[in-house]
Amino acid sequence: MLIQQNGEVKAYDPANGKVAWSFKVKGPQMEDPARDPYYTGGYRSLPLSPADGSARWMLLGREWKLVDLQSGKAKAVYPAAKGERFEVLDDRYLLVHRGTGEKEEDYYGAKAYETVLYDAVEQRKAWTLKGRGTKGIMDGDTIYMALNGIPAAVDTMTGKVRWVMSTSSKTNEDLSHLASSSFAVLERYLLLAHGHDLLVLGKEDGKVLGRLHDVYAGSAELRELDARNGSLNAEADELYAGTANGAFIRYDVKALEKRLDGLD
Repeated sequence: MLIQQNGEVKAYDPANGKVAWSFKVKGPQMEDPARDPYYTGGYRSLPLSPADGSARWMLLGREWKLVDLQSGKAKAVYPAAKGERFEVLDDRYLLVHRGTGEKEEDYYGAKAYETVLYDAVEQRKAWTLKGRGTKGIMDGDTIYMALNGIPAAVDTMTGKVRWVMSTSSKTNEDLSHLASSSFAVLERYLLLAHGHDLLVLGKEDGKVLGRLHDVYAGSAELRELDARNGSLNAEADELYAGTANGAFIRYDVKALEKRLDGLD
């Protein structure tokens, strides 16, 4: 059990209540963006999988630290900044999105955004990309994300955009409010709740192949983090999808992919 109070973090052993480790936090505490009801960053909590209990990113003073929960030692450090959000992709990479320009400290008031892949192991920026990249998920050498709300595939090593889903929207229009769920990554397809549809995309080219019938998606105001984490999850050979019309659906992934093969 972790308790942060009066500039100190303490870890208690739940078996006996004794302090396992503790440390002092340097400097004043910045406001945690997780308190923002529209915040969708941090970890993606997978309801069907056990949480990783070995380490956790924590905002301590003006730094984000990846704290080893067994020892209390920092495995990596990332400087905190106002007007910035990040998602934890894995133990090494953070997907950072932040405002640029005159109002860069005002995340929602920024006129433009950029996305940074931060390497916590080497403690450096791997690359920077124009636009706000959210709902990121790594799959091999590719990061799938909603770039300004539009599904896109980016090379993990170089930051080169491999494809962006075709839309009829205006150039540079931010459609982030339409991408409500995380991506479900199948063997040959991607699924994403976008607007009212659960879209089916080709992994290799981002081509829209259709949508899943009878799945009515929607936004969950002030529950954006819940929507990101829980509305669409693939686990082993099963896919679970929540809807805005009261249905909760389970698909057999292999059977679903076989059906989707006929759409292309």
